[in-house]
Amino acid sequence: MKKTLSCILSFIPTVTVLTCIVILIIITGLINGGIADGVFITVLQTCTLIVEILGFILGVVLLVIYIIKTIINRNLTVGMKILWCALLFYLSVFFFAILPVYWFVVLRKEQA
Repeated sequence: MKKTLSCILSFIPTVTVLTCIVILIIITGLINGGIADGVFITVLQTCTLIVEILGFILGVVLLVIYIIKTIINRNLTVGMKILWCALLFYLSVFFFAILPVYWFVVLRKEQA
């Protein structure tokens, strides 16, 4: 169960942030086109923005946890630790897409 839960947690930030961005772009297009307007659209925008912020916060928390796990991991060499820490830090800019990659490459083997 722990392995499945950690896999799902690795994918959640990427999926939520990208999905919310697409939804907000569609809503903005509908509003600018004059197709949709009103309280429902405003509430939908607000809820989508809140979910996106929560996904971003979860991604940052997972990023910190994964960097700490990388530093503590005794199976990785010093060079691999530096590489993974740098990849996690710098590639997290791209909607946390590195988190599922890190899970498949490092954590899946560790939890097996």
